[in-house]
Amino acid sequence: MTFGRRPRLKTSGQILAELESFWKAGFRIVFVVDDNLIGNKKAIKPILSDIVRWQQERGYPLALSTEATLDLAEDEELMQLMGLANFWSVFVGIESPNEASLIEAKKLQNVRPKAGTLLERVHRIQSHGLEVWCGMIVGFDHDDLRCDTQIHRGCAHRQCSHRPVACHTNDATLRAAERVAQAQR
Repeated sequence: MTFGRRPRLKTSGQILAELESFWKAGFRIVFVVDDNLIGNKKAIKPILSDIVRWQQERGYPLALSTEATLDLAEDEELMQLMGLANFWSVFVGIESPNEASLIEAKKLQNVRPKAGTLLERVHRIQSHGLEVWCGMIVGFDHDDLRCDTQIHRGCAHRQCSHRPVACHTNDATLRAAERVAQAQR
């Protein structure tokens, strides 16, 4: 598990003990908190395999969700393991439909052409039974007024059921909004 810049890994035993205590306490939905569950793919795959076994032995008592980067779409085994472990949703920081904004935010994993478009990658994750919650940011320096419409249309097309949006304003966006408001008077 990672948080910030220092990875801290729990053992399968620790994680399974936590899941067991949640289950015994009556919980049925658990959000696995991690900045990026798949940040260390080599370490998380055996843990996911153990979670799959734990879930199977108990009749899949817990529905799990987490957050990960869009890199998840590039690892077939990882998506399969997450589905088998009963992860039903994953929060993914899409951030923006605007490639220049993604580069500005250093979200380079979201602009790799060989990995597919944002839409293809979201659909790849969804094809493994994982609901994608898209995190979006409005107001990068490269955004204009079309960005909000692109986000709404893109999320509707991606079938993202949850669309958390953080709004950041910049001078160019504010000036453009003022021009539009004045033109409509």
